[in-house]
Amino acid sequence: EEATVPKEPENPPMEKIDSNQFAKGQYRPHGHSEIFTGGEIIWIETEGPFNLEAVIAINITRAHVLETSVPKGRYAYLNKWHRSAMMPMEALLEYGKGLQRDYADKSKAPCAVAWIFPDDIEGGAMMRRHYERLFCDIAIPFSIFSDEEIALAWVRNQLNKK
Repeated sequence: EEATVPKEPENPPMEKIDSNQFAKGQYRPHGHSEIFTGGEIIWIETEGPFNLEAVIAINITRAHVLETSVPKGRYAYLNKWHRSAMMPMEALLEYGKGLQRDYADKSKAPCAVAWIFPDDIEGGAMMRRHYERLFCDIAIPFSIFSDEEIALAWVRNQLNKK
């Protein structure tokens, strides 16, 4: 399934950053994210399942985005998932460590993170509570939706809160 990037006419042109470009280690990453920056909503297309190498690359990608591409002021992430939400526990723990490291400085944190899990995503129901806990631990408003328009409306509402 080819990922399609939502286009927002009011947003400036988007820059694409692929987590595969930050892959390290002896094993090839399974799973990746493409991040599209350029507006107050950072769009992400994510495809799983994930191994540890993919999560390490995603964590490095997030740090790169925070360093180079986060808009000034309030911003949010909208992440549309494809195929699978599964990852082994070691990868989940690494993802959580990356979130804690990258958002230890609350001034760099997004005001909201919305994920879109299609109804048929593998492991969505099983992994949901794990992902919700990670974002609860770092106190970032987070929600998982099955409908993209509802997710976008929620993100915009979060952006408009002061």
